Amino acid sequence: YNGVYDPPRQVLRGVPGLELVRMPREREDAFCCGGGSGNFAMDLLEGSRDSPNRVRVREAYESGAGVLAVACPSCLTMLTSAVESEGLDDKLVVRDIGQILRQALVT
Repeated sequence: YNGVYDPPRQVLRGVPGLELVRMPREREDAFCCGGGSGNFAMDLLEGSRDSPNRVRVREAYESGAGVLAVACPSCLTMLTSAVESEGLDDKLVVRDIGQILRQALVT
């Protein structure tokens, strides 16, 4: 958001063993999780498979990523919920970039 795309990626590239996987929709074409609208989209879709957070999680899973990195607390909540709804708990985990960096520092 706000045109800030490269700095978070540059920081993550510094994490040993981490491979960045590109999503089909990214940067200025990224797809919102639905939380930015105060869950308005979620209320309209009532948790259906077409809800923005579930669509985004399926995109992440299909990209081959094992971790979906976010930099927004709403995304963390919305996408974690979608991972559970999609039954991908053992295949995909959602982490804030800060959590990823902290884990890299303690290991």
